[in-house]
Amino acid sequence: MSDRNQRVGPIELMPGIQKFNFWSFMYAAFICIAMLAGMNFLQIYLLEVNLSIPRDEQGFVTGLLATYTEIVAILLIIPFGVLADRIGRRPVMIIGMLFCAAGYGLFPLANSIEELVVYRIIFAIGAAALSAMIPTVGNDYSQEKSRGRLFGFGGFMNGLGVIFMSAGLAQIPTLLSAQGFTPRQAGMGMFLTAAFLCLVSAVIFRFGL
Repeated sequence: MSDRNQRVGPIELMPGIQKFNFWSFMYAAFICIAMLAGMNFLQIYLLEVNLSIPRDEQGFVTGLLATYTEIVAILLIIPFGVLADRIGRRPVMIIGMLFCAAGYGLFPLANSIEELVVYRIIFAIGAAALSAMIPTVGNDYSQEKSRGRLFGFGGFMNGLGVIFMSAGLAQIPTLLSAQGFTPRQAGMGMFLTAAFLCLVSAVIFRFGL
């Protein structure tokens, strides 16, 4: 079958795009939304256990961190798009995942709100890169007549990613605590697992996208 005729179910791919590229993109849709949405799930544990922030103050801190994330996204999404035109989509996706890995790895080390803000900004740089690239790569991979179907599949993978974080990764502290780890160690295990998944994903992007 020629490159021009490559299909995955009802989705017709662009010339030069192989089926493994499509499935790598589906994985990207899954893991990127998992990592981006997951930070909001996981940071609540850190606010309670590591920083002992009262519940009635957690909303303010969460809002503060979200504000910085949005500011970074607004400032960097367009520059990342320009960078992708210069060096390619794949390198920007890899850069994004590496920044997210750094953010997840550093976040449980924070001992103050100020440190949280710094580490969240590092994470937000990666989030901006990934947010800019997912729709761009999707457009690059599919024929125009199949684009809606591709993003439909991508949306399904997004949903699975959110479920994975909330029902999977977010449960790690409970599992580790049952094994005798302290709450802080259990939280560290959760964040380091997320960081490791980001690193693995960067490798998958390198060879799959």
